[in-house]
Amino acid sequence: MAVPLVEDVLKLLPALRRAHAGSFWVSYDAEGDVLYLSFRLPNVAETSDEIERDVLARYDEKGELIGYTVLNASRHGLGS
Repeated sequence: MAVPLVEDVLKLLPALRRAHAGSFWVSYDAEGDVLYLSFRLPNVAETSDEIERDVLARYDEKGELIGYTVLNASRHGLGS
């Protein structure tokens, strides 16, 4: 089993802190090659906007950001 390099994980922390001050959950769907970063559970989105190629920002019914979805995650260096 491959263990992520600590340095790589630590590099992500400032960006995650800027994105959201609370808890977050990450999941990866290998079959769909989609990475989900959620700021709360449940994370049912009402709307989403493509903020960058293959990156969607997901919003709840009040328009609050609830997470990001990264499509084609392996193309962006994520996933397996």
